[in-house]
Amino acid sequence: MRIDYVEPDREVVIELVEQLLHDSGHRSAPERWQWIRVGSSSLVVLADQVAVRIGRDDESARQMQRSQRLVDRLPRLSFEVPRSLVAPRTHAGVTGVAVIRIPGEPHPPGPADPHVLRALLDEVHAVPLDDLRPFLAPARAFYGGDSWREVLREQVVPLFPESARAQAQNRLDALESLHALAASHHTLNHSDLAGMNIHWRSGRVVGVLDWDLASEDDPAEDLASLANWHGWDLITELAETPTVRRAEVYRDAFPLMIVGFAVLRERPGSEVERTLERATAKLLR
Repeated sequence: MRIDYVEPDREVVIELVEQLLHDSGHRSAPERWQWIRVGSSSLVVLADQVAVRIGRDDESARQMQRSQRLVDRLPRLSFEVPRSLVAPRTHAGVTGVAVIRIPGEPHPPGPADPHVLRALLDEVHAVPLDDLRPFLAPARAFYGGDSWREVLREQVVPLFPESARAQAQNRLDALESLHALAASHHTLNHSDLAGMNIHWRSGRVVGVLDWDLASEDDPAEDLASLANWHGWDLITELAETPTVRRAEVYRDAFPLMIVGFAVLRERPGSEVERTLERATAKLLR
């Protein structure tokens, strides 16, 4: 399904990218650039060894700069993260950030080495939080942040057809019960740790992208995201049993979260309806 997000003027973006490349001491002709448009909050231009993130609107630009300050404060890790090359720049009301381009490629959906996956989870969740807290996103920002309960209860569950509404409410109840239980387990949580955001090379993780939603939250949510991509058959090799059980609750609530994202971003009605149809099918299967 194609999703169209607002995009700044192309000529302005080209000029901004050229300015940032100049600032960082790089050169790359526009005809060599790759334009990545899948993100809801930012457009990405890959210019040889540099990646330039462009905020789609003013709020996205503010959040992009916040999360970039977080990334730049992460400790040295066994994998690369997209650290800044130069200071952000704004041109004609459009803001961009030039960062190092992460090597490697995403792993296709399906099994991966569980030892590598567990090491990734353990390393992310062991990062000290003290210096990062001012730059973290609210927990569960993807589907409401501090208001996630009200969003799911009042704006999402009622959208489901009667055949699936009780199931949706049950899954929300389980998620709400888990929230208090998991509070003592909170760590740095990437909050979108899977798929295109993890780059691999020669069987190992070489980079982790997109820290926009990183928060102080239950590490079981990262576990659930990773298992959704690589398969739930290997989840017992990735974490201890209590964390696995919590991850299953997040997995069961993912259909509600996806609908919540579409509603909060005020996506077109037809898109919300398609998202709801897919979520309903997952609840009923």
